[in-house]
Amino acid sequence: MDNIALQNTHIKKASGDRVKQILAFADFAASPFGSEEYTLINYGVEGTDFTRDDKGNPALTKQGTQDVSVPWKFAASAVPAIFSADSDQSVRHVHEAFSKMIPTMEPDPTLRYSSPTWDSKGSGSLATLKGDALKDIVAGRKPMSAYDQLVKDYLAKGGEQARGEFEEAVQKGKK
Repeated sequence: MDNIALQNTHIKKASGDRVKQILAFADFAASPFGSEEYTLINYGVEGTDFTRDDKGNPALTKQGTQDVSVPWKFAASAVPAIFSADSDQSVRHVHEAFSKMIPTMEPDPTLRYSSPTWDSKGSGSLATLKGDALKDIVAGRKPMSAYDQLVKDYLAKGGEQARGEFEEAVQKGKK
């Protein structure tokens, strides 16, 4: 699943022709699972970047692991698909788990609003701070009690300011 966070892609104002060109590219990048376009984006060129196993499933070659590691494929993505060439049981297990979890999800209330602090730090320094600290806790390099300090640091380094900006944007209806 490429777009697991279901994020948005933004484009700047441009001429109508340029916007159409960018949207055509996004449409290509979001080609559905199993299509020729999806296979090209995710596995590359058959014979060079991937081969097929005895069931017809694509398997990346050494060259393919390098060729398909490109950032532009994340500009848009297909609806996530659960697929494993190796394990039908794993696919069923993940599907069952998602079937239980997805109905309990809550939409992110900030998605329609903007925060200058979040725009500059949210997926950068704040995400790194949080990700690194959580990995240290999960891996046992730091005790669970380090989580309290993580929260304090996260809020002090921009999380609290971003929250205030989002709350203000919601109150003003400013998107």
